[in-house]
Amino acid sequence: MKIVLHAALSIFYIVYFTAVFYVLFLFLNIPGSVISGTIICLLLLGLFIYSVYEMIHSKERNLLFFRGLSGTIALSVTSISLIITLFFVVLMNIMTTHVNYQSISPREKFEFQVNAFLPVDPYQEYKDKALTKTISHLTVFYPSLKKKDLELVENEYKQAREISTRLLGEIEDQPIDLLLLDESPDSLHELDYLDYMGFYDHNKKTMAVVIPDEYNASSPVVIETFYHEYSHYYLEKTLEKLSIEPYKIPIWFNEGLAEYAGYNGKEVLIPLQTTVSFYDLINPGDWANALEKSTEADIYTQSYYAVKMLADEFGEEIILQLLKETKAAGSFEEALKNKTGYTYEELERKL
Repeated sequence: MKIVLHAALSIFYIVYFTAVFYVLFLFLNIPGSVISGTIICLLLLGLFIYSVYEMIHSKERNLLFFRGLSGTIALSVTSISLIITLFFVVLMNIMTTHVNYQSISPREKFEFQVNAFLPVDPYQEYKDKALTKTISHLTVFYPSLKKKDLELVENEYKQAREISTRLLGEIEDQPIDLLLLDESPDSLHELDYLDYMGFYDHNKKTMAVVIPDEYNASSPVVIETFYHEYSHYYLEKTLEKLSIEPYKIPIWFNEGLAEYAGYNGKEVLIPLQTTVSFYDLINPGDWANALEKSTEADIYTQSYYAVKMLADEFGEEIILQLLKETKAAGSFEEALKNKTGYTYEELERKL
């Protein structure tokens, strides 16, 4: 009976403290995670050594409600188990924070981890209702009542591919789900993308293009959105091919390149009233803050103009050269300076 009680108590402690660790590390950045994880690990290691000492000397002390030999064994198992779970919690936190440019809120971190590490597809409900067709490496999901939407991919996939290949070179493809959404409740049910014409979810390898009722598959804005989102996928695979960590590429360049691909290098005249410092457009958190706070600035257009200016002055090959130089120099800012002579401030002033 005592063994069963100690086993149950051990399981309770493991589950409880694992949950505590998980919540705690949601609020910590990478240095905080390493320091806190090390301290907690040392405490748990001390607890394990203490339990071994108790077993060797056959002590009958009561610690955390563990008593006797079975209690001491359960305590040692609990300590080692918590060290293992702590390791994975810290590792998951570091990976999540690292991938997201070290600028991510606890809620965003939680949502990212659920999306990335759990076998849950947030788009499955829509996929189950949609018709499907495979076009190259894309599995296209489209509404049964809007079959003509499929023409977007049938007519424009080759061009989208050629644009990204021209800018970034060849890659090794992987299967991608492409959702063609309309604005109906069934299409956008529980998806938080109502303010966007498209998105690319790299965790679930899913791309989407929204085709509102007032547009169709041949509408320029819809085609541009498809090119834009495909460019995000293509850049991700290019960085993977070049062994460059995604966080080293600033979000302004990522979005600017996608806009440039969307317009296919065409001259687009969009008024740019004000700009945001490129230092404030480094990571997704910065981008979200700029969209929310800098309402007078059009950071998509600003980023597009920056990429277009570089392509016009140095040729489109500068895009791939900047990526390769980022790997060599260690940072995109240094690569920009080395390849173009521009600092972020000089680039912003020239817009």
